Amino acid sequence: RPAGPTSGTSGIGGSGGSSQNMLAGARDAVFPSLVHVSVISVHYWGGQEQRYQSTGSGTIISPEGLVLTNAHVTDGGVEFWCTLADKTRIKATLVGEDPMTDLAVLQIQADGIGPLPASTFGDSDTLEVGDQVLAMGSPFALDRTVTFGIVSNTDRVFTSGADDEFRPMYLSGNRSGLLTNWIQHDALINPGNSGGPLVNMRGEIIGVNTRGGSGAGFATPSNLARRVAEAIAVHGEVPRTTIEIDLLHLERTGYSRGVFVDSVTSDGAAAKAGLQAGDVILSIDG
Repeated sequence: RPAGPTSGTSGIGGSGGSSQNMLAGARDAVFPSLVHVSVISVHYWGGQEQRYQSTGSGTIISPEGLVLTNAHVTDGGVEFWCTLADKTRIKATLVGEDPMTDLAVLQIQADGIGPLPASTFGDSDTLEVGDQVLAMGSPFALDRTVTFGIVSNTDRVFTSGADDEFRPMYLSGNRSGLLTNWIQHDALINPGNSGGPLVNMRGEIIGVNTRGGSGAGFATPSNLARRVAEAIAVHGEVPRTTIEIDLLHLERTGYSRGVFVDSVTSDGAAAKAGLQAGDVILSIDG
């Protein structure tokens, strides 16, 4: 091809204005519902009350003003404020938290300001490695930022490398992430991005950015986040049943299928049903 200037091309995702239009469309679909979350927490030291402010990100997910964010953003908070896209700062209340998935829901006190712009959830099960995504939020308390990247892994599970146990992740003393298969991506996120949306090129929330660093970000998949948000909105928490067992991968157990029961809580449901340490579960519900 002869050398020379070209027109109508973009350095992102190929040629033409189509890539730029796609990015702009995805941005504009979610930006109006992006909020900067400010949390005031209270601690006591030497008999004196100490007040601290921390920040995070969130997304309005209903016209009534429900905001989805991270539980480690809201944890310990006694006062919550959300700054909207038009820079209006509005007080919010905590609807509920779910430390097991590190998600929380706030309610903006939106009386008198009418319906709020709300984003919609996409289907995280349709994500593929290499899909383009945008990470939005408030890194370092700098509100309304967007970074661009691709999906690196659609089903990341954290385990300890030594003994093949599923590794729980702890936030604020609570076990978090044990029930989450993460979306790994390389769109830059930093402290303050927590709770902000991961957005696909259709302008849908495809995940909730929760942790990251060194070029690797991890987001809770939207299909899980949507179910958790709906449960919190109704119940103030996520009602769960428990079977109270710990599991191991089959590697080095001598078995080729199923899942290995490593331990059973003595008074839990699994013990009452007859499960014992050393059992291998081959099927559920028949």
